[in-house]
Amino acid sequence: MDDYSVGVVWPGVEPVGPGEYINRPMLESAAWRPFQTALGTDVYGTILKKAAALFHSLVADHPFQDGNKRTAVLATHSFLLANEHLLFLTPDEMRQLAESAASYRQKNQSHDDISSRYRNPARGFAHLL
Repeated sequence: MDDYSVGVVWPGVEPVGPGEYINRPMLESAAWRPFQTALGTDVYGTILKKAAALFHSLVADHPFQDGNKRTAVLATHSFLLANEHLLFLTPDEMRQLAESAASYRQKNQSHDDISSRYRNPARGFAHLL
């Protein structure tokens, strides 16, 4: 993630500085979560479920001192783009989604509960043609 991308998504917000992670194992776990398998089968069977798992882990597990939600939004957006999907949520919808994910424990919600708040938030490039 770069300072420019953070500034585009959240104008006026300080970017995450280098070396600000507070829990490297949680950061690594979040990065690998979309690729988990059980008995040889993907735990998250679609690109959207993988993106939701990445987003949920980065927001909810707080691997950084500051900027967990911003990092989650940018990482999820990058993950979807890399997998030929576009995210169709406004910045305000993304902020609300990130805030919900950050407080999921207090609300007793799973990442499925949070990601289901928005129908079809991302679509593959093929749908645009």
